[in-house]
Amino acid sequence: MRVLHLSMDYPPRHAGGTTVHTYQLAHSLQRLGHEISIISATAPGAPKMEDDDGVTVHRVPRPYTQFSARKAREIMGTIDVVHGHGICAHGLLKGRHPPTVVKLHNIWAQELEAYRNLPGSASWSYVNLSIPKYVRMDRATCSRADHLISISKYISKGAEEYGIEPNKISLIPNGVDFERFDGAEPAEVKLKRPIIAYIGRLSPHKNVSPLIKAVKGLRKGSLLVIGGGPSERDLREEAEGLGKRVLFKGVVPFDDVPSYYKAADIIVYPTLYEPLGNVILEGMASGKPVIASRTGGIPEILAEGAGRLFSTEEELREALTEIAGDRTLREQMGARGLQAVKGRTWMDVARETSDVLKKTLDGA
Repeated sequence: MRVLHLSMDYPPRHAGGTTVHTYQLAHSLQRLGHEISIISATAPGAPKMEDDDGVTVHRVPRPYTQFSARKAREIMGTIDVVHGHGICAHGLLKGRHPPTVVKLHNIWAQELEAYRNLPGSASWSYVNLSIPKYVRMDRATCSRADHLISISKYISKGAEEYGIEPNKISLIPNGVDFERFDGAEPAEVKLKRPIIAYIGRLSPHKNVSPLIKAVKGLRKGSLLVIGGGPSERDLREEAEGLGKRVLFKGVVPFDDVPSYYKAADIIVYPTLYEPLGNVILEGMASGKPVIASRTGGIPEILAEGAGRLFSTEEELREALTEIAGDRTLREQMGARGLQAVKGRTWMDVARETSDVLKKTLDGA
């Protein structure tokens, strides 16, 4: 099949899990023998069109608008089926379009509810003006697509709340590039062990403050923070009491991230809202125990015995105290998580996606 991806981001532009998903899925589908094209956002220094190891990449401004739709229609004769990523398919779906499957990485109505329940987690204009616009686009995209692929049951439920029939939704959870983590050497981090790591954006809804408090309560252990964002200054001030037991490394290059997972002893992800949580998969791929919030799609992907889920700050402190104080337990949990992710690769995701795309094309 000749498959066109419509995505917000593609390397060298990185914006989190969706970027990784688009890249890995596109190249895995290409290895299965499909011809893959991508329309994504422009990026500094990146050409408007390039061949990336057999994947043709077109870059346009604001790819969730008519810029993407116009480019898609320009190359319509060279594709069979469209694989849109969320509202990036909205512009194309407003008019005549080829068979189109939309991958749901989130549900904007769920995002809106989450942000409204988290005062101060984002600007007033973003919560009250931008997200409602995205909700309207999201609802229309889900309705007009020929089929939907959801990455979690939590997201599937959100699509059904838009009025989408369950038989129009296929569940295909994310995979992980196990080799990327398996081949990584631990980064040199001058902190006393056990090293507890947070890897992700530093924003209010990521809820890093309770983690800092929990680490302060440990008799031994250090905190490694990878990432940046609007909460960084406040979190640095809050962590001053940890002295040399904390390191804010900032944003690190994408290729270096696995080394910091490997340098850690425990991965903690205390977010208040998360549709899936690739950090959980990556932590397990690194062979580390994972402590994560019991929210969104996270309980679906944290393998049994690979860590702990928590709902309250007290549960977070208890889980951290237990795991930080028991090296054997950490090793056992890490091994269970590693075994779990070995059974779910991006090639598995590509094969399942290929089946959905073919069925959609055949039924058009």
